[in-house]
Amino acid sequence: MTKLPAKRGRVAVIGAGPGGMAAALSVHQAGHDVVLFERYPQARPAGNILNLWPPPSRHSGCSE
Repeated sequence: MTKLPAKRGRVAVIGAGPGGMAAALSVHQAGHDVVLFERYPQARPAGNILNLWPPPSRHSGCSE
């Protein structure tokens, strides 16, 4: 029995932020056609960063 080639899908990703770009790349690497929609025509600084570290906790050496 011959194996049929997998059917390529067409996927739309809305938003070119970190999540949208990662999703588009993954879907493309899986062999599908991807269209990425973004509000802005060019990449631009957003003024904030992606922080993956937990927030610092205040820990005092002395008990109150």
